[in-house]
Amino acid sequence: MHDFMEYCLHTYFRATGWNDDNHYSNLSSTSRSLLNFSIPYGFSFQFSKIPTSLFKSSYSLQAIPALQGSVGYLFTSRPLHINAADAAEFSELAERIFVFSRGTTRKIPAEQERGETVTSAVKDYLLYGQLYLPSGRLEGIYSKRISENEQFVLTGVSSPNQPGTSHLTAQYQYDNGRRCNEISYTTYKSIFGLRTLWNVGQLIEAPQVPGEEKIKKTSRLSVGGELYYIAKEKSGGLSTGIRYRSFDERPFIATVICNPMMGHLTGGYTQAVSEDLTLCSRYDFNVYSYESDLAVGAEWRVKGEGVMKTKFSVKDGFALMFDGQYRKVHFTFGVTADIRSQSPLRSIGLQIQYCS
Repeated sequence: MHDFMEYCLHTYFRATGWNDDNHYSNLSSTSRSLLNFSIPYGFSFQFSKIPTSLFKSSYSLQAIPALQGSVGYLFTSRPLHINAADAAEFSELAERIFVFSRGTTRKIPAEQERGETVTSAVKDYLLYGQLYLPSGRLEGIYSKRISENEQFVLTGVSSPNQPGTSHLTAQYQYDNGRRCNEISYTTYKSIFGLRTLWNVGQLIEAPQVPGEEKIKKTSRLSVGGELYYIAKEKSGGLSTGIRYRSFDERPFIATVICNPMMGHLTGGYTQAVSEDLTLCSRYDFNVYSYESDLAVGAEWRVKGEGVMKTKFSVKDGFALMFDGQYRKVHFTFGVTADIRSQSPLRSIGLQIQYCS
């Protein structure tokens, strides 16, 4: 489930025409969205506020099993016109399957009616911070568009109760739609990273002539890799991956990611059976330890603004989550279980979000 701040962050990048799905780190984001969904634990409540189109705030409180909470604030240079009733949108898996193609002249839907183009996004920036209590953990993000195809992102984590884990990560990102390159540096262990992703084939060409049918390709291939070096440990690593999308009547996504140094291989397949049902499977295998895991899951959109997700993993067991919404209130119920254990029920939780 996406909480309010995650929703606002995603909305900001879409509003500025930046496609985060084009990053190598998000190569398998579709299968992660369906198989790695977060289950609420205990009982928690979140209250979100939209004072202005530039400023957003969010407050959360978990009462069971332990009392803890968080306070978050977000400021964007570009107005984000978020409707409180729509801010609790809980599933974006369909958007990740029908992901848009970012071009230099493409108009985003929210701004198309106002006649604005993505060229106005050059001066945009974002500031975000969230404080967790009582641990005192602080997370922050600063994002600045350098040009139409370039972006700088600075993220930081401060954990006073966990010495040595606080760090800053600086990223330079270049994305022209066809190719996305990322250069990063993390102060934790002095990690240098380089990622790249190449796309073959366009999804939807723009702008389009009124009255004409959309120009659409039936498939798209993405190939990428990652190279990193840990200065303090004088070691490094690499990985490579490939993603294939089909945009037929029933679109699907197939991904394979390999880390040869760690001996890890993972493959995923996601199929949109219908507009309301999506199925996914993923297989992980390590050639050195022979450890493996098979996970299968499904997402079903229930009519009347509701989404049900279910997953079964040989390693992690069974998980079920239901997202529902009533006006400005969004609620999530989840349960995890291990049928091989004498006490199958692992956890159960309920989270309620309210936005005004």
